[in-house]
Amino acid sequence: MIERPSPRSAEFRRLGRQVAALALIRTSQGGRLNVRQKEELRRALAEAGDALRWAEITIGSEDPVAVISDDLTKVTRSGVRVIEREVESELKSKKKEMKQLEAVVAKARKLAEAKNPKLPTEIVYSHTARAAAQGLITKTETVTITAPEEAGSAADSIEKSFNRWEGLRDQMVEELERKQDQLEVVRANLSEFVKAQRTMLREVMAILH
Repeated sequence: MIERPSPRSAEFRRLGRQVAALALIRTSQGGRLNVRQKEELRRALAEAGDALRWAEITIGSEDPVAVISDDLTKVTRSGVRVIEREVESELKSKKKEMKQLEAVVAKARKLAEAKNPKLPTEIVYSHTARAAAQGLITKTETVTITAPEEAGSAADSIEKSFNRWEGLRDQMVEELERKQDQLEVVRANLSEFVKAQRTMLREVMAILH
């Protein structure tokens, strides 16, 4: 019997996530991938095909591409679920972000006013930021406090950034909600996505054989 990763396995979900991420990009770009993205998809399909033993399960099949197309549908659907859970988790976190930052400021103020604080200590907080390459991200920062006045300065610095960070947070929430909508489109059009990859699947099968 041919051993293949179970649909419930972490490996199956990982393989699916790689393909689903590119299916999502394709949807966000009006159903097209650029040359680099097509090559990324080809590599993702080749890795999935190797792990799922496409060369072996299609031996003797009259239509190997039909067999692996069914596999591709299942693995992509699994990947869509993985990304959906990631987006849902990130949205929940974003909606709590400003309250958590307010709590960090309160903690820093308390530390600054303490008579005998245990120092050194660290203040760790996360906020939305814009990175040159990745766009909007969640950035975690750590401030080492060695004196009470440093805690007060840290609180002031965080508070001064509230409005900017909240604006970026709101933008990121919009992006995540848009991503949720696009994932629904990917899920609804899975058969079209898989059908569009038939030529690439034949190329992948030629390599696997």
